[in-house]
Amino acid sequence: MILRFTASSDFDFITQFAEIINTPIRENLLEIPKNLGEGFVRRITFDNDFRLLMHHYTLKEDFIIQRDPAVEKNDLLSIFFYNNEQSLEMKYNEVGYVPFSQSSNSAVQVTTNDFSSTIRFPANTPTQYMVVGITASKLKTLLSIENANSTIKTITTEKASFLFFE
Repeated sequence: MILRFTASSDFDFITQFAEIINTPIRENLLEIPKNLGEGFVRRITFDNDFRLLMHHYTLKEDFIIQRDPAVEKNDLLSIFFYNNEQSLEMKYNEVGYVPFSQSSNSAVQVTTNDFSSTIRFPANTPTQYMVVGITASKLKTLLSIENANSTIKTITTEKASFLFFE
């Protein structure tokens, strides 16, 4: 199964995924039909500039997510929290696969929407991760750090371009 989309500030992953698997979303919860696997995707929206998406499922076929870069620059960030126990293949801007960090039990990816990426989740593999969609300005406000280091300054600069993966 392939879900391909163009990154934008108004992109709605759960709605597009629901259309692909022909399943309704009920109260911001998409339950995976038994014929495709088991589990769910849950959306939590705090505001237009701050939302969460929780993925917790095992699918019966490979799931490939292909993100095309945003057409127009925006300040929306995607912060991914991954569980390192899952086997992932990640590729950015056709440069080659990024090895998944094995130095801890988790990994965090922070990126702007101007990169293309491909992530492959193998069939019959428990998949658990969370994505925070937040604008750089909202994150800067929430962090409220007076003397931020260079990494935080980059992340909280509107319309910057970066990919951090640890």
